[in-house]
Amino acid sequence: MQNFLWFAREIKAQGTLSLPMEHAETAPIDIHDVVCVGAAILKGEGYEGKTYNLTGSERLSLQEIADKLSAVTNQKITYVNMSPFDFKQILLRSGIPEWFAEAVVMSWQVASQGKPTITDAIIKIGQQQPITFDKFAWDHQALFR
Repeated sequence: MQNFLWFAREIKAQGTLSLPMEHAETAPIDIHDVVCVGAAILKGEGYEGKTYNLTGSERLSLQEIADKLSAVTNQKITYVNMSPFDFKQILLRSGIPEWFAEAVVMSWQVASQGKPTITDAIIKIGQQQPITFDKFAWDHQALFR
């Protein structure tokens, strides 16, 4: 979820959230949930050699994410699907090195290719309910306004 903080300036200034995701859905996870699971694994036993797919608790399109951000900012935020090329150009103009811009674009392109499967790893391993995108948005509303 914290990846969306990168777009706070655009959201504030333009009322848009621009990414090369088309109509794909994502299952954003809060970094606090990742840390909770990591800590449980480090403290526990029986996790050796296992891989866990960590996801948030809900599958959301980028327009749904924009709608949730609209609710906390009291302004209309629209998702704008942009080409991977245009997205990379914006990253490069912001001063990000080319190798990193390519990696960021590639990660969003991979995310745009499928429909994520929601997992219960945070509940089972971290022993807590995952943070919802609504809570994340409210917790960071000042950055998006």
